[in-house]
Amino acid sequence: MAYRKSVWDWQAERLFRGLAAQCTAPASPFVSGLALAGLLCLLGMQPATAQPAIPAPTPKTALVAPAPSNANLPSISNLIESQEAELPRDGAYVAGDDMGFIIDHQNGGTQLRFEGEDEIFELKVDRGPVGGRVLKYDTGDTALAVTGWGGVTVYTPQMPSGLPAERSGDAPHLAPATPNVDEMRHLASAWAQRLQQGLALTVHFDTDWQKQLNDGTTRRRVADAMLNTERAFARVKDNPAARSKAAQVETVRIGEATKAGANSKQGVLTVTVASGPGLIGAPSSLAIARALAQR
Repeated sequence: MAYRKSVWDWQAERLFRGLAAQCTAPASPFVSGLALAGLLCLLGMQPATAQPAIPAPTPKTALVAPAPSNANLPSISNLIESQEAELPRDGAYVAGDDMGFIIDHQNGGTQLRFEGEDEIFELKVDRGPVGGRVLKYDTGDTALAVTGWGGVTVYTPQMPSGLPAERSGDAPHLAPATPNVDEMRHLASAWAQRLQQGLALTVHFDTDWQKQLNDGTTRRRVADAMLNTERAFARVKDNPAARSKAAQVETVRIGEATKAGANSKQGVLTVTVASGPGLIGAPSSLAIARALAQR
């Protein structure tokens, strides 16, 4: 049975024939639009409504804050330096129940003397943690620690863990005594005799003795070196290991060098005083005792 075209088929043919004719002949926009609309209706489609063109988004310039310049910003080290603790003030200090000491600043250095003792220590100042200060003996061990807010702790061989200290008042300057020529002769003779009789030691002076007599600074430093040597032997007597090493020393030499120091080698203890500027200029009894113990 042959297929019979429906009404919808005839309408579609006419519509397509009309569209073909429009393609070969100029047609008005209105007619072309109607024809296309009719075709879409037959196909069950809605004609698309022209949408206004959406402009492409204009890229926005990112608002980026300029990177801070480090040229004018202080470094951490500069901030710490600007807030470093001041050195402890001159004066008398107390620590614990029975310890007292004096701090003094002369000739650009810091001096320390404990109550009841004659020896004056010249301290070296280093930076401490968090803006603090550390003041050291000539052995490198800590003598005083100053916190960033000014707290002071004192350290000694007998109290290596330290004791908090506070200023108790003013004190006179620590001025090391300078013996005159006659006093120097007597001091050297008595000192050598004590070492020879008490410790069976031979004493030699390697410096220019005439210069020592004529120059006040050299006399004072040599006098300090002699007395600190005697104090050093007293320090090691309670330490069996150090005492046995010190007992091997047969000769003590006092000399001059660019830097104060002490060393012990092959039975000879050499103690040198500094020839340059400085208030003390002689090794401490702590430094000499360490040289005795580290032979």
